[in-house]
Amino acid sequence: MILEFLEALLKTALPVAVVTFAMVYWALLNGYLTESDGHDELKKQLDNMRKNKDPDRQQGGFLHRKWVKFGGGFYGVIALITYAVVELDEIGDFFNNFESFRHFLDTISFNMLIGFFINSIMNFVTAISWPAYWLDAIDSRHIWVWFVAAYLGYLAGSRVAGMAVTNE
Repeated sequence: MILEFLEALLKTALPVAVVTFAMVYWALLNGYLTESDGHDELKKQLDNMRKNKDPDRQQGGFLHRKWVKFGGGFYGVIALITYAVVELDEIGDFFNNFESFRHFLDTISFNMLIGFFINSIMNFVTAISWPAYWLDAIDSRHIWVWFVAAYLGYLAGSRVAGMAVTNE
């Protein structure tokens, strides 16, 4: 189980910490969040940001808006990562199905665009139901270890982002 925990730290905690750091740091630098002393205060700020209908406060990059749309916080980070994993996997599969660039151009159609739109909605549903996705994707008898590692990564990433902004 110790080896599995180390594997979970490397494969889960580290990526979650990096994504969390990037999202929280960016939000702090751009004034979407203010420095907070604890996780509960950060959660309140994220809830307020999600509910805020002020267009100036909803600016930001694609990833930041997705994170907020997914709820922000831990749940939002994991949903964002899940969305990225599913989308990138499907994009890779999509392009691997073509024998040549000409074959790709021949298959472009209105139906294909509709398919992309429907697939994007399905991927969004997969992302917001990320626990089911990861329970199926992770082959482990100790699945809780992976979820604990992910949460530790989230806590570390948000804490380091807060410290990095404070030190600037």
